[in-house]
Amino acid sequence: MKMKNKKNNIIFRDTFNLMPMSLASLVPSFDLKVEDKPFFPHMANRPENYGKVIYPAKKDYLAEVMMPEKRKIFDSWYEQHKNTPFLLDEALASYCTNDVEILMAALIAFRQEFFEVTKRNNGERAASN
Repeated sequence: MKMKNKKNNIIFRDTFNLMPMSLASLVPSFDLKVEDKPFFPHMANRPENYGKVIYPAKKDYLAEVMMPEKRKIFDSWYEQHKNTPFLLDEALASYCTNDVEILMAALIAFRQEFFEVTKRNNGERAASN
């Protein structure tokens, strides 16, 4: 999918079309040298939790829908961190920054691998645009 806004010359490209996997899966798939995707209490991301310390419950991390292997890792992680004060504002900023770092590193790795496999010159343009 490609969306183009002619007024501001902005192009949005969906990287999922190139790499159809979760951000967490990109790290081992491309052997990225970035921090793994952390567990995050998405269900605790509510305005009433901004600006204060919270202690998210397992259900806030959507633990009940995790695959068994991931759930086992999560349960161990949660036992170690459940009593650690959690400041949602800071954690959310860090979580989003991590998303960007993973995607950027994955795109660079994908591009390098693409040029190695296709033997194309980095400066070549596609025949169709």
